[in-house]
Amino acid sequence: MDLQCIPKRSSVKKEKLPFFFLIWYNIEVFEKVIGMFKLKLVMSNDEINQFENNRIESFGYQKKFDNVEETPYYDAIINGDMLAFNCLEDEKVIGGILINLEENNLYIDKLFVLPEEREKGAGTFMLKYIENNKYYFEDYYGLNIKRITLEPLETAVDFYHENGYISSGFQMYKKY
Repeated sequence: MDLQCIPKRSSVKKEKLPFFFLIWYNIEVFEKVIGMFKLKLVMSNDEINQFENNRIESFGYQKKFDNVEETPYYDAIINGDMLAFNCLEDEKVIGGILINLEENNLYIDKLFVLPEEREKGAGTFMLKYIENNKYYFEDYYGLNIKRITLEPLETAVDFYHENGYISSGFQMYKKY
């Protein structure tokens, strides 16, 4: 396991936790198996590459990345400015979610599922997992999240409405 991606937030003033606790926290909290899906925190270059190439494929783009450092979100994930999770079914990556944490807001930057894996509940699983476990992010990063926001694709607006999100211009949100 490549541990260079242990999540960190330089803008949040919080006492540093022991290294072994960070490893436990990532394994026990951010790697959860619920039903047939598993959500795993992206922590290595190979996992970032999987995440990015699946994201590109799910949106129908042709470009694939050979060098993970060329991917659009590489620096943000490595620096801990964004957290990426791969969604797995039977150890195969079928989707992912990318989030950005701010003081009172959890922003879902990307949520995607490979086309052949859609309609199985993976998107709902990822969304609900992030929503139901926002207190882990609050605790770990010292935040007080009041809302989750996102800018959905037009084709996904109904999905988010079905999951309790409210439209506000180009964005959608859920208050807590």
